[in-house]
Amino acid sequence: MKKLLLSSLITILLNSITFGQTFENINTTLNQLQFSIVAWGDYDNDNDLDLFLAGEKADANPISTLYINEGNGTFIPADNMPFPPLEIGNAEWADMNNDGTLDLLVQGYNGNTFLGFTAIYYNNGDGTFTENTSGFPQTYMGDIAYVDFDNDNDLDVAISGFINEDPFYISKIFENNGDETFTEVSGTNFPGTMYGKFKWADYNNDNYKDFVLTGYESDFVSEIYKNNGDGTFSNSGIDIHKGWLGDAEWADYNNDGNVDLVVAGTGGDGTERYTILYKNNGDETFTELNLGFPGISHGSLEWADFDSDNDLDLFISGTTTTPGEGNYVSTIYLNDGGDSFTESQTANLPKVYWGDSKAADYNNDGKPDILLSGINDSEIQYSAIFKNTTDGTSGIAVTFRVNMSNETVSPDGIHVAGSFQGWDPGATMMTDTGNGIFEYTENIAEGEMVEFKFINGTQWGEDESVPAGCAQNNNRFITVPVQDTVLTAFCFGSCFPCGDAVTVTFRVDMSEQAVSLDGVHIAGSFQGWDPTSTEMALTTNNIYEVAFTINAFEQIEYKFINGIDWPESELVPEECGVPDGFGAYNRSFSVPDFDTTMTAICFGTCVPCITGIGDNKIAQTEIKTIYPNPFTDNLNIEYYFAEKADFEIGIYNSVGKIVFEKTYSKKNTGLHTETITVANLPKGVYFAILKSDGVIIQTEKIVK
Repeated sequence: MKKLLLSSLITILLNSITFGQTFENINTTLNQLQFSIVAWGDYDNDNDLDLFLAGEKADANPISTLYINEGNGTFIPADNMPFPPLEIGNAEWADMNNDGTLDLLVQGYNGNTFLGFTAIYYNNGDGTFTENTSGFPQTYMGDIAYVDFDNDNDLDVAISGFINEDPFYISKIFENNGDETFTEVSGTNFPGTMYGKFKWADYNNDNYKDFVLTGYESDFVSEIYKNNGDGTFSNSGIDIHKGWLGDAEWADYNNDGNVDLVVAGTGGDGTERYTILYKNNGDETFTELNLGFPGISHGSLEWADFDSDNDLDLFISGTTTTPGEGNYVSTIYLNDGGDSFTESQTANLPKVYWGDSKAADYNNDGKPDILLSGINDSEIQYSAIFKNTTDGTSGIAVTFRVNMSNETVSPDGIHVAGSFQGWDPGATMMTDTGNGIFEYTENIAEGEMVEFKFINGTQWGEDESVPAGCAQNNNRFITVPVQDTVLTAFCFGSCFPCGDAVTVTFRVDMSEQAVSLDGVHIAGSFQGWDPTSTEMALTTNNIYEVAFTINAFEQIEYKFINGIDWPESELVPEECGVPDGFGAYNRSFSVPDFDTTMTAICFGTCVPCITGIGDNKIAQTEIKTIYPNPFTDNLNIEYYFAEKADFEIGIYNSVGKIVFEKTYSKKNTGLHTETITVANLPKGVYFAILKSDGVIIQTEKIVK
């Protein structure tokens, strides 16, 4: 066991590597609104998120606008859209009719008719929409949601809010008939609500979507309803703080595989404000956590990984007292793990209430940005998009994995403990990803030496005994590399994968390199990305090789190093590489279920080394053309021979494996054409190789 002082020091060091969250107003021209409705979605299929924004302007008139994301930080209003001017409602994008384009479900107060409005706008795929009210009740001051509640692979609709007739407040579900019509689900008898939320998630992991319903009817409502899987729902009886004029959001904030719930609003005597996190215990019960979040109403909650540390943070906006009193918030609470959150001191977002705020990655940089809309602390209408400009992340993402196939898994779950989390055996539960594999991802500082072990339960004594062959201080260990890494899923208490482990022999040809005095090394996901620890052995003809035992069907990445440091690593061509996250590429290989010896690829290339150019006759032998390229079923290779010889045509895939090879005997001098059938090859990048009398003389890139 580690000393308490060491554990505390490690915790302090880990906390110190967190970067401040910063945001920048992109100053795009948006309508300045209150009572806002916000929905992000790529309606034009150009791979960036567009924005539907509706609400009330300063002149007290509502407006609805679809803003097209131009991809350069600007948003322009789309022309001739059919949406009525809306406020005080909600909107969501989804492909309702499975035609590959996003449709828009909207609800709100219609400034043209002065009544509630609910409709689906079907996207015609040409920049226009077709309105379909489909018999929906015309509502506002409520919520709407797409959900496939009956698992029939089409999206149904949930609606709550105020209607202009008895019973005035409704909460209903409408089943998709598959022909752009909907039928109300009978016998539900949910309490009708206004100024509430109707949010869906599978909280009990039975593969059916359940929901939380909040708002006000004759009293405050906050109930979780369980989907029975037969078209009916039951009140779960789970006690949730009751209120309205707030928000509710589901998310698995602690990465334990169970979706949790945060709710906010006003309840009690009307002056109370609350924001409460309910932790899902995995047994259809929740634990109420009062974590010091500001209680808010008339605002928004948003889960997103704002600091890119692989857990969800919480954005909170709204008013902490009666609207108009000036007590407003817009802040991000960073998830520290262990049911602990810390308020960001650097986000510095404008305070808003009586509106809507939504997080989304509008610029595809991998970081969630946020749109704020509502009344700001100057008591005027406000709408703006804030780009997440946070520099760096909280370290390198290391995914710890263990295979429990040979063990009886504890009902308390599988945990990992180590120097990165204070050696607490019960604090860090791993997620069951199937096939006996459990995973947990943690961001850790680059270069840090981490020791760890797995626990089949929650206590010391239930931890694995790590064999000496892969142990340091009786623990597993890794030096955190410069890039995100996924560790091999070794068997619990073993240095090797469970079951069908196979031997993979890696080989590299250094014929075209001056070999470093430090030797040739390999680094990869299967050995912790350590460029110094795995030296390869020289065999013959400048071929270096090393063998590893790896789990069958693992997808691994690696590269060769001419020396012992990253600057000496090979530059893997894009054609046979996968992005390494730093603008370069790694080699990639899907491990088969049998022992395999890989082709000796030339260092820094996709193919074996060319060995015969020095011979004048051979140098005159060449591939003249390959057609068609790209090819489909047949490939024609036209080549010239300077002298009579045997030759081979080989085709290699992007990881250097031979997928076609044919020998031709004693071809005469002159121009020749060979047609080969390659219809069975999957689409991808390949390399055609010409050999003469066993000597590689030319390679050409081809594409299917």
